[in-house]
Amino acid sequence: MKLPGSKKLFLPILKGMASGEVMHGSELLIPIQHALDLTEEQMSAARPNARQPLIYERITGSIMHLVKAGLVERVQRGHTRITQSGLDLLATEPIEINYTTLRKIREDNPNIPTTSRRRPSPPPKQLFASVSGMESALEAAVKEMNHQLVLSLAAELRHVSAADLDRIVCELLEKLGYGSVQDESVPTRTTHGSILKDALGLNHAYVRITTDTKPDLAALRTFAYAMDATQTDVGVFVAPRGFSSEARGFALGSPKQIVLLGSEEVAQLMFAQDIGVAEAASYVVQRLDEAYLGRQPTHNNRLGENTR
Repeated sequence: MKLPGSKKLFLPILKGMASGEVMHGSELLIPIQHALDLTEEQMSAARPNARQPLIYERITGSIMHLVKAGLVERVQRGHTRITQSGLDLLATEPIEINYTTLRKIREDNPNIPTTSRRRPSPPPKQLFASVSGMESALEAAVKEMNHQLVLSLAAELRHVSAADLDRIVCELLEKLGYGSVQDESVPTRTTHGSILKDALGLNHAYVRITTDTKPDLAALRTFAYAMDATQTDVGVFVAPRGFSSEARGFALGSPKQIVLLGSEEVAQLMFAQDIGVAEAASYVVQRLDEAYLGRQPTHNNRLGENTR
């Protein structure tokens, strides 16, 4: 299916950055999917041998135009944030932002700081980097690697078979405290809807998985009726292809506890529970032992913290 061009992406990107936080381009994928109601096929479409999906390439290209107009500024490689000009434009509640809009902004503001369009000059090289600097760089690298791992895991989930997805979800829910696939009383098939109990048997969850469709509002209503019929307190609906915006709105507004898990949400939970991932390598980072040398420690060692 045809992907939206930059003209359709400018406004959703600015709205996605409205919090003012520094954001990586990949963090805009889900907000834009919801804003434009893109299908999973559109989100995963890629050029042959490309490392990133085509929609990500279009997002980064659109961000470049927003940077040139002074609506967005670069903070570091791959990371940007909205400027005050961008916030001011959003405050006018525009219906659309197109190339004509950006050209007029540039014409009205000929003195847009070039620093918003250029990468800052690198600092002078030092023989030894500071400990805090190395820690920050290491933590940032691990965080980015884990983020890319979750994206890859989510992409794989969209193509697994119904049986494999059922097995994965059962194991995930077991680790989260719901039932056990070894118990005879707990069904191992959730594709057509099953009831799982928590560890104490006090809470019941109605679980359903669908692999070949994107559930819409009607599917969510049917799911809610099934919860009533089974007298369950919590509903978990798993759909790797995602949910329509109407379905997500129904779940948010429902008085029932309905949890919708698309491929991204399942991947995040699997990563947190060490399911479907394996340790690739471990590194030991050493520091100066100031106490051994008779000096008072001058910094805190943060490398022991969990970077996940």
